[in-house]
Amino acid sequence: MQQDFGNSLAELASLAKALEDFGQRENLPPAVIGPLNLALDELFTNIVQHGYPPGKEGRIFLQLRKNENSVEALLQDQAPAYNPFEAPDPDLESPIESRPIGGLGVHLVKELMDHWEYRRDSDQNTIILRKNLG
Repeated sequence: MQQDFGNSLAELASLAKALEDFGQRENLPPAVIGPLNLALDELFTNIVQHGYPPGKEGRIFLQLRKNENSVEALLQDQAPAYNPFEAPDPDLESPIESRPIGGLGVHLVKELMDHWEYRRDSDQNTIILRKNLG
């Protein structure tokens, strides 16, 4: 399944629907689709809020495929280069009011997915997520 979206938070519902439809077609359990939905929602939101300058139109491309043992999601955009997985892990020990803002979403992605990677292909950011089946 392939689909592209505008860089707008209004597209989150369409993203979730595309994932839900894919999950139904591929007969995927909620234990796979739920975490993948949370991870894609977080990364998509980061691209929209931090990737493209305010007011600049852009596209975000999603490809989903089911393999024998996993589901793979490819997320691409043409925003400036940024690897979210290089950000330091958040401080989970300090009192919440003294923690800096940010980092929890990417930490969640790392916890939910079995594999994640980033690469810069020419003028595109590419994120690959994998969730194992079973």
